[in-house]
Amino acid sequence: MKLKTSQKIIIIAAVAAILIYIFIMFLSANFSMVHTESAVAATLSKTIDTNGYIVRNETYITNTLGGVVSYVNNGGGSVSANGVIAKVYATEQDATAHQQIDKLNTEIERLQKLNETKQVQGTSLEAINSVLNNDISTLIKSLHNNDFYSLEQTRNDILMAINERQVVTGAVLNFNEQIAKLDAQKKSLEATTGAAIGEIKSPIAGYFVDFSDGYENSYDYSKASSMTCDELSQLKEKESQDVPANAIGKVISNLNWYICCPITMDEATEFSDIYDNVKVKMPFATTDSVPVDVMAINKDIANNQAVIVLDCKFISDELAALRNEKVQIDVKTYTGIKISQKAIHDDSVQKIIENDDGTTTTDSQQVKGVYVLHGNELVFKQVDILFSTEDYVICSPKPDAGKLFNGETVELYDKIVTEGADLYAGKIVKQSS
Repeated sequence: MKLKTSQKIIIIAAVAAILIYIFIMFLSANFSMVHTESAVAATLSKTIDTNGYIVRNETYITNTLGGVVSYVNNGGGSVSANGVIAKVYATEQDATAHQQIDKLNTEIERLQKLNETKQVQGTSLEAINSVLNNDISTLIKSLHNNDFYSLEQTRNDILMAINERQVVTGAVLNFNEQIAKLDAQKKSLEATTGAAIGEIKSPIAGYFVDFSDGYENSYDYSKASSMTCDELSQLKEKESQDVPANAIGKVISNLNWYICCPITMDEATEFSDIYDNVKVKMPFATTDSVPVDVMAINKDIANNQAVIVLDCKFISDELAALRNEKVQIDVKTYTGIKISQKAIHDDSVQKIIENDDGTTTTDSQQVKGVYVLHGNELVFKQVDILFSTEDYVICSPKPDAGKLFNGETVELYDKIVTEGADLYAGKIVKQSS
């Protein structure tokens, strides 16, 4: 029996629909979409967030002369034993005038140095421009980091470089006229200003700062290495003591100072083989990392806690002002390839083994790794994880011998699959746009 034309059309349409469905299923199975991210280099630190209490060896400096105090070196910096910290004047007017005289002397010395620039062989415009660019970058960085302590020095360095550039380019012959004017101003002030009635000297060598917080004697500096958890808790609750009424600041001697931080016993184990080259950050005080050594870890096993005592040998005006601060301890720094946790999978890799008789054997092993897109095909590569968080891992770009089953691992700029269904090595896929 012959089929009618309408029946033939229906059958052909049905067969075509089935074939189209099968083709679509084939494409879906073999050309599934994946999302990739490029493998990039990164340096990250394993950190411990805690609070640090600062212990220093501090001595009050007092003024027993009365009068008006005028600090040397802007009221901060290193001082030798018996070194002058401040001068005392009878009146505020005399103190202010002598500060102006000191500034004039500094400016005169700077201009005299510039006059000598032409006599120095090898002073090049390129070198001066390089110094000027660096000084401007330092100024911008200081402003960005709210580091106002160094602004005046950086400003003076920039002015010095600009004036030196004028001399080298011939825009200015010399600064004799300016020097003469400044010298005249200085002599005029000296003629009408009373001399200092005395000096305030430091009894010890150290670092002077012109402020006190009342916690200078809150803990015995010599016992910092043995501070207990209970002692640290009590220190944090302790109120400041009265500062002597005639105190003009303090000297921090024994420039080693200590950051005492509470940590858990688990965190304490992180330092089992780490003693030096540790860095800490105090984000609310300074943007720079501070190098420290691990001086002691005093454990309270019964309460699952400990005190880590960090020894610091670096001091500055900003650090000298700290007492009880948020602290971030960089336990260890890792450099490698940063990969999303979503990309990590368990799969097998293979290697070919050459036998003594000339034949080969293929061996495989289940390992952790990532799927990498090569063209339209997935390749599985083993990874050596150095450090991991909830969101990402840091992998070694060159693992030690023996850590990789077949010697292959992820490389920089590999297209690593972070999203995709039913992933396996050899699968043909299409990268999502």
